[in-house]
Amino acid sequence: MGKKMNRRFSYIIHVLIIVLFWGCKSYSKFAIDKNATIKIDTNLLGIWKISEDTDKANYLLVQSPYDVYLSAYSSDSPHYDPQYYERYDRFLLCNNSKYFITRFTAHGKNPQYQQWDAFLSKVKAEKFININYAYTPYTNGRYETERETHGYFFVRLMKVNTTYDSMAITIATDTTLRSTTSSKEVRKMIQRNLDNPAFYKDTLHCYKVSGYHLSLVESMKKAN
Repeated sequence: MGKKMNRRFSYIIHVLIIVLFWGCKSYSKFAIDKNATIKIDTNLLGIWKISEDTDKANYLLVQSPYDVYLSAYSSDSPHYDPQYYERYDRFLLCNNSKYFITRFTAHGKNPQYQQWDAFLSKVKAEKFININYAYTPYTNGRYETERETHGYFFVRLMKVNTTYDSMAITIATDTTLRSTTSSKEVRKMIQRNLDNPAFYKDTLHCYKVSGYHLSLVESMKKAN
């Protein structure tokens, strides 16, 4: 029974990650909101693990725009930009309400899905993370850019405890999301299905192991 349960949760996590980052059929070309307007909740930043993950060293790193820009263009970076502060102001202007999410696999050593930008939306009282993705099929040794797709997936924050060190999440997997033609339509569809379990995939449970979020490399030292 234990082995069957482990295989099941491993499959769920695999499905969740594929859905989040590789382009199944439950994405929309439009986010819940046209623009990110909800201020970043700094309690969500840090290193998170998924209880159901059979590899306990794997984790998610949630970063702020400041973290991402600092690591890319500061004087300590190989991509140092002498117009750092001017560009930083412009970057923050466009991204100040966004999170950047990286999934570390291979026993927490491989940033397989790196710094995907995301932002919060509220539908009634419920919080959803809009995760922006781009998927380019790779066939016969080449990336088929002509078949590249862009869109958003929607992760619902089901239960977040008061100390922000654990939460339950689920993903909207209804394939009719692909047919939506506007953010307004996405919002209406999700609102209609807030109480519809069939609209979502299995619930996963996340727990925070550290509030650290500045650097991808340093996070690997602190996660395990």
